[in-house]
Amino acid sequence: MNALKGFFPRITINILCLGIVAMTVATSNAESRLYQAAMHEAEWLIHSSVFECKLSQPIPQYGEAHFYHRAGEPLQFQMLASSDLLADVDVSLKSVPPPWNSRRSEKNLGHVSLSENSSSMVLETIFARKLMNEMLTGMVPMFEGTSNFDQQLAVHVAVSPLHFQSAYSAYQKCSGGLLPVNYDQVQRSTIFWKSNMRQLDNESMELLDNIVLY
Repeated sequence: MNALKGFFPRITINILCLGIVAMTVATSNAESRLYQAAMHEAEWLIHSSVFECKLSQPIPQYGEAHFYHRAGEPLQFQMLASSDLLADVDVSLKSVPPPWNSRRSEKNLGHVSLSENSSSMVLETIFARKLMNEMLTGMVPMFEGTSNFDQQLAVHVAVSPLHFQSAYSAYQKCSGGLLPVNYDQVQRSTIFWKSNMRQLDNESMELLDNIVLY
């Protein structure tokens, strides 16, 4: 009997400890929200022309991710939100391993700023190419911030690397055929004829060639 008396309290304590762990996990899950296309839904939509190249991935309940390269301008990455879901001005950007390759290490890629009065982000070429490189190796770019509606809720927005290899090949082909200028650049063009000169300089001739080409 003495042995049994000492046995039951230990069982009770262990059950209580397991209950605390379970509540902690449940609380942790309730305090974060992930926006990401499911594996069977993840896709890259490709738009190609001599004026622009765009790779787009819809992110359910959040918006769309774009790699956007306009003629005459450098590549950009755009995370376009359908509503103001993020409260932070600066959002952290990470590259995390996919569930099917968890042995790889997470990378911190820095911080990015939200566009004014929205949860959208525009990343310049250096960041855009970093994201491309990470996805070509199967990694998942993830933006992390705080909910605009609940300061206790962490928001994670992930871009799926599934099917990105073929989309990237299409982008390379498109970007190689882009015109050297876009309409806005042509519209702003001004040709200066320098005084006492019998012909235009090389810079002005190149500008005229681009206008004719467009």
